[in-house]
Amino acid sequence: MTLGQEMNSGQEMLFGLGNAINPFQFPLHLKGAKVNLPYSDIDAVVLLLSDESPRSSELMKGVREAAISYRTRGVPLLIPVATSLSVPIPDAIAGMRILHLKSRTKEGYRATADAIDNVLDAYDNIKIAKEEERREVQEKVERSTGEYVQKSLANLKDREHVYRRLSYAWYGVALLSLVGGVAYGVWRAIMLQDKQPSWESLVQVGLVTVLVIGVLGALSRFAFLLGKAFMVESLRNSDRIHAISFGEFYLDAFGDKAEWSEVKEAFQHWNIDKGSTFIEQDAKDVDPQILLTALEIAKAISGARNVQDR
Repeated sequence: MTLGQEMNSGQEMLFGLGNAINPFQFPLHLKGAKVNLPYSDIDAVVLLLSDESPRSSELMKGVREAAISYRTRGVPLLIPVATSLSVPIPDAIAGMRILHLKSRTKEGYRATADAIDNVLDAYDNIKIAKEEERREVQEKVERSTGEYVQKSLANLKDREHVYRRLSYAWYGVALLSLVGGVAYGVWRAIMLQDKQPSWESLVQVGLVTVLVIGVLGALSRFAFLLGKAFMVESLRNSDRIHAISFGEFYLDAFGDKAEWSEVKEAFQHWNIDKGSTFIEQDAKDVDPQILLTALEIAKAISGARNVQDR
């Protein structure tokens, strides 16, 4: 039975066209038969519509499913071919381009086949253009991502080194403050041994020594806290470098196949933020209580001396 005979008899034939555009024939749709199209395995479907087509619920169901698949996933391409100008067009494909069989002759069939071939060529060209565009976007994203990753790594490494040096510097200040306080206390003790101080002068020297050592001790504590804060920031940047390096490895290994969600998951731990140590610091960390106590004692002694002088 020829294609023209099939259309003349009011039956419909579906053709699935693969990547090579070599059509293979599906079972003919007869009244009461079912049409099952492997949409995931084909690129295009040529749908021949006759005056009898709307009477077939199964065919209309297949048309609706194919139209939904095309609008949501882009495949398969539907190429409706009406066998006459009077053929009713299903609502599911009303907005699509409809080819018409101008005449039921060899020339008419040939012209329709050429029109189908032109549609398929255009479809292939669109697919090729989209693939090239996708590849260009992918290459641009990979290139931009690589540049961003390299800049981020360089910035984090610089900050890590700066924070580490500042940490060591403040640790040094803390150590020097402690050593300075001990040295001052020893020096004052040695100076007192060469004299015969009075009780009042001894108290004054003791207060001054306590004040100096207290200031140096508070400075040492404050410097230690700053050194610790900078060290924590340095270690945090080191962890970020490690996380970004893992993400960079993932891009190098699976960059052309990775989805955006997978890329985000690979880099999700780079911005580790547990709160800065500087935010948690308080003015009380300097511990000025010893200074306040020494000042109160000095005021009391000074007041007692003024009373005695009167």
